[in-house]
Amino acid sequence: MRSDRSDAPQVTVAGGGIAGVEAALAVAAELGDDARVSLVSPDPDLTIRALTVDEPFRPRPAERHELEPLLAPAGVALVRDSVTRIAGDGSVELGHDRRLHPDHVIVCVGARGTHALTAARTFWGGAGELRIDQMLRRARAGERRGLGLIVPEGTTWPLPIYEIALLARRRARELGGADVPITIYTPEDAALAIFGPVPSAAVAELLGAAGIGLVTGVRVGQDSWGNPFAGRHRIMERALISLPRLAGPNMPDLPSDRDGFTRVDEWGRVVGSERVWAAGDGTDADVKQGGIAAQAADAAAHNVAADLVSGLEPRRPTRVLRGRLFGADESLFLLRDLDRPDDPGQASSDPLWWPPQKVGAEHLAEALTRQTWRGERLGAGEELGSALSHEWHGTPLTSPWVRSSVASTESGPVSDPDEPSTRRT
Repeated sequence: MRSDRSDAPQVTVAGGGIAGVEAALAVAAELGDDARVSLVSPDPDLTIRALTVDEPFRPRPAERHELEPLLAPAGVALVRDSVTRIAGDGSVELGHDRRLHPDHVIVCVGARGTHALTAARTFWGGAGELRIDQMLRRARAGERRGLGLIVPEGTTWPLPIYEIALLARRRARELGGADVPITIYTPEDAALAIFGPVPSAAVAELLGAAGIGLVTGVRVGQDSWGNPFAGRHRIMERALISLPRLAGPNMPDLPSDRDGFTRVDEWGRVVGSERVWAAGDGTDADVKQGGIAAQAADAAAHNVAADLVSGLEPRRPTRVLRGRLFGADESLFLLRDLDRPDDPGQASSDPLWWPPQKVGAEHLAEALTRQTWRGERLGAGEELGSALSHEWHGTPLTSPWVRSSVASTESGPVSDPDEPSTRRT
């Protein structure tokens, strides 16, 4: 290892979301003191956006973790700024007329959300414009009763709409409106079909038990007067919630598809560039999900290391889809290997991976776990390493303290202790 890092290669990660933090930590783990790693983000915090689905239903905010304490132990420097341009040669333009000249760049700036329907409230993540109690009361009144939940056609991640449906059913019962009709409209062939037939059947059964309707295989749009329709039929529910339609970041000087998503090759390298890599929802990858983004970030980090260190072989990203569905009496864990077309998927109320977090990101999970559990969950004389000494995403640990932690998450996502929290209010 180097004692003087001034001449070490520089690797810059653009973006402070899950993919960006995972990429920065993975590069630091791969290269150690043999590289200077920095992460550029205008936000000082990382928000676990997958947990924001609960915010409209509870007064507490989703988890936010300060970036600097997460990054500093790995030797990653936080640069508080916004990225305005990344040139093909790898130079990075920041706000305030600053420019960086790293040896390699990993772009993890994410996607942009756009409104899909003017007649629907859009769920951006968090409470936002959703006033769920008001919407449920509206859904009970008048002739056009009901709450319609919409997955728009195009690039998006559908799982949150199923969580909103289950959480809305629970909240409706709390408000004395158990009879409020709730229906999901989706272009998917089946409920969360991307997870395979086994998880899809389990989700459909869960919806049926909750009295939630499901209309699949429909394109949801609106006519010239703004009236929403599903296929050939008008949507009649009085209150509507839609997921956003996703668009790419349209990064200047980087090749993009027609929707603005950055084009990458099978290794994660930006097409036409030798020094720029990209991972996450802002790329043209066909699945936009935090765990898949983290796996792409890990591969990009490894391939940057392979460019800098002789003897390392490049590798393609894995695509193991892990989803933890909140909203029912207990979580439903969904798992499928997307690189195995014949994989029917798995569904279980018991954890199917470790740690059983909402978003699977290997290096980020370890950093969050170390940050929260150090001195809080370990018994006297117990070493953190032994408590965590388990294969990443293997079979869950069976020790009592882990089992009790998993069981305690079933009251809801915000209080999830297996998403270690340094909550800021």
